[in-house]
Amino acid sequence: MKTPLEGSEPSGSPMLTLAGRVVDDETSRPILRYRAIPGYQPPGPVTMAYPKTTVQKLLEPLSKPRPPHETLPFLMSSRAEQITNGNFSFQYRQLTSKPVVRIQADGYQPFTSDPTVMENTNLILRLTKGRGPSGVVLLPNGNPAENATVIFAAAQEQYHLNETNGLISYENKDAVKTTARDGQFDFPARHRGQTIFVAHPAGWAEVPLEKDFDHLKIHLQPWAVITGILVH
Repeated sequence: MKTPLEGSEPSGSPMLTLAGRVVDDETSRPILRYRAIPGYQPPGPVTMAYPKTTVQKLLEPLSKPRPPHETLPFLMSSRAEQITNGNFSFQYRQLTSKPVVRIQADGYQPFTSDPTVMENTNLILRLTKGRGPSGVVLLPNGNPAENATVIFAAAQEQYHLNETNGLISYENKDAVKTTARDGQFDFPARHRGQTIFVAHPAGWAEVPLEKDFDHLKIHLQPWAVITGILVH
């Protein structure tokens, strides 16, 4: 079966449009300025149930239950738009994954629309107020930590340390801050944000976030040092 190549000509699978406006959930007043990111929600993973071995059955009472796997939406950051008039509109190819749109506005919690396969040009997305974590990073001696790398990490994200004890992020650059001379940091709210990581030549910190995470004081713990003699 022959199908046309997709290029500048109108061909290929039909397009689906999601469009609408964003309002404050408490007042229902329109929010004019925000960042809108189109994306897709992939279908859930297909898991196979395999019979357990004798060893697995013996160890089962000692094993911790694993949290259920959650398939996260794939966001097309290259197509993100800074909205200034309150109205957004995106077109999507109709795929196995379902279209979604994420809204990020200053002073509000991020919001992702429900996956849909139906065109809708009159969506009303409601945002609730919220902020991300803020505070100060302190050296082991109690002084402010200048040039510390602070990451506000969300669930299922990965970061790593480099050879100079700095934290590296290949994506999500908006989740990484560098402290000034006073050691202060401040983040906007993030979807599923749950942990603060801090790295500095003088030390390291990992802080799981609770419900109230304003005005944090994060004390760095000195790096551990191992010395010894390598022998044959």
